[in-house]
Formats: sequence, structure tokens, C-alpha cells
Amino acid sequence: LALLDERRSLRLREGAFSWRVLRDLEDDELFVERFEVPSWAEHLRQHARTTADDRELQERIEALLEGQKPRVRHRLS
Repeated sequence: LALLDERRSLRLREGAFSWRVLRDLEDDELFVERFEVPSWAEHLRQHARTTADDRELQERIEALLEGQKPRVRHRLS
């Protein structure tokens, strides 16, 4: 959760206006990060602005997943 709190700061710095982490009630090892940005174009800009520190944080989070890759979904409203 401490790493996800670091991720929260990153997402908000990158332009997200909403961020939260959810824990699955049926699987206490499953967490869902949810954040919202103003547009799809802004989300694509987030990818373009990724820094070495951002990648290092992602690697630290993925190390906790025991070889699994995070499942990513994109939704539009």
C-alpha cells in the first residue's frame, strides 16, 4: 500500500483528477488502482512523460506480483 501511495502522487502529478485503490472483498490479495484523466489524449501524454523514477516505481510494484503482470483496462465515459 505504501508503494501505491507513491503511485497516487505520480498519477495526480501527471494530471489525474481522481485516484483510488480498491481491495477485492473475495480475494484479499487483489487490489485495483483506478484513476481518471480528462481525456484519452491526456492519458497518452502520461505514457510519453514516463520518467526513469516512474519506471522504477512500476518495477517495485510488479515485483510484489510474483511474476504476474498487472491487468490493465481502459474505459471511457
